[in-house]
Amino acid sequence: METTSLLLCIGNNSAGIRSRRQNYGDASFCYDPASRKTYFISSPKYGEGLGSVCAGVVMEDNTIIVAGEASASKLSRQRNKDLEIYRYHDRGARFWEKLCATEFRELYALGSIHDDLYVVGGQMKVKSQYLVTNCVDKYSVEQDRWRRVSPLPLQLASHAVVTVNNRLYVIGGWTPQVDLPDEEPDRLSNRLFEYDPGRDQWRERAPMKFSRYRFSTAVVSSEVYVLGGIGCVGRDRGQVRKCLDEVEIYNPDGDFWREGPPMPSPLLSLRTNSTNAGAVDGKLYVCGGFHGADRHEVISKEILELDPWENQWSVVAVDVLMHDSYDVCLVARMNPRDLIPPPSDLVEGGREH
Repeated sequence: METTSLLLCIGNNSAGIRSRRQNYGDASFCYDPASRKTYFISSPKYGEGLGSVCAGVVMEDNTIIVAGEASASKLSRQRNKDLEIYRYHDRGARFWEKLCATEFRELYALGSIHDDLYVVGGQMKVKSQYLVTNCVDKYSVEQDRWRRVSPLPLQLASHAVVTVNNRLYVIGGWTPQVDLPDEEPDRLSNRLFEYDPGRDQWRERAPMKFSRYRFSTAVVSSEVYVLGGIGCVGRDRGQVRKCLDEVEIYNPDGDFWREGPPMPSPLLSLRTNSTNAGAVDGKLYVCGGFHGADRHEVISKEILELDPWENQWSVVAVDVLMHDSYDVCLVARMNPRDLIPPPSDLVEGGREH
């Protein structure tokens, strides 16, 4: 069987997905939109791996990368707490292996261009407190070397990074505000920044209509889709924030945004700085999330599909066997024969129940 593009909902919880035959607590949910079949992949969040996954990316050569902090058992033996990066080893025995580590930070974004990884922004510890940073660190997989590159034009946390045409695009998030120090300590961002790795330079591009964070992102046909989240119209000056169903689409060639079809309901990403969306064969998919209301207590187990040509949403799967609170949605080419089949007692006639 040839490889096919799958949605990988990386991350799990200790309770797992319990069938009469097996506990899938150490496995992450995968979905094939073409066949509408479910599979599982081993999770990096167990044993001697990561204690938490904060971000992920699939590189140009289809290498699956996740970043987070070490498990409790590893931390107990380490002098310093690091940001650890793992990759999925898909040749022979399939497992997650540690690739590298760097200075610890939180609420960062992870991007890639060619065989380079970029850790962008977030919160870093300065003396005894965590401060939002504009630092950007680049890791060369080929050279196994870190170096600091040009900083973001402003400090950002809980933002998103996508890659289009060998450029990084940093979207939204929140930044410390200095205008009203006695008010809320942060302001949401509607700003967009483009990074050119050849020149090691950032430049600001057209802003979004909404300042937002806790949104999902995906790239479809070289356009950037920004979905849902928490936000407000225009620049955040302290106005009321709301849960969003709005979709904004950015065209990098023309440097403009346009409105997309609103999602069926307001939806927040499961993690503050990770996406629940991915693109497969020219269509956009959103895998679960929090329905936006009342402390975001309602978790969706639906998979939504957007066909840009029809410009409307549809529900393609309900009550899927994804974990309640997985970490990040990625898209990678994989051979389903190399994956873990779903529990037969929870799948009936090709449909989950």
